[in-house]
Amino acid sequence: MVAALMKAPAWRRSRFWALRIVRWGGGLLAGLLLLVLLVLALPAGREFVLTRLLDRVGGQLPGQLTIDSVKWPDPGSIRLRGIAWTAPDSVATADTLLTMDQLGLDGALGDLARRRLGIRRVTVQARQLDVPGIMQLFPAAAPDTTAAGPAR
Repeated sequence: MVAALMKAPAWRRSRFWALRIVRWGGGLLAGLLLLVLLVLALPAGREFVLTRLLDRVGGQLPGQLTIDSVKWPDPGSIRLRGIAWTAPDSVATADTLLTMDQLGLDGALGDLARRRLGIRRVTVQARQLDVPGIMQLFPAAAPDTTAAGPAR
């Protein structure tokens, strides 16, 4: 086949290689999509993804966030157990800002297709919540005084 291809005109040879590249690229893309769907279809895969996401969220919060158990049994429900959020050492408030035995979220995945996050039910079993300490970590934004008033 390669010998016959070498005798073909240049446009036919370039078309042959272009189609071959498109086929390989499409196959790789379909395989990658199938792998992502398979990971999200299994509870262990969903929990792995959720754990990585919560690690990133915990890295963005001041202080330390620890979660004992992460469960994502169904695509529409998430269960977290043993949540503790402690303040950074530089803050002069109580050490523990939040302690929860359980946090459960039940949502509608169909809303994600419309770029909405729809939560139908939130279940919280909190033991401690230090609202003044949390507000001290996230000061309110100062009003913008540089904006001009309404035009008259």
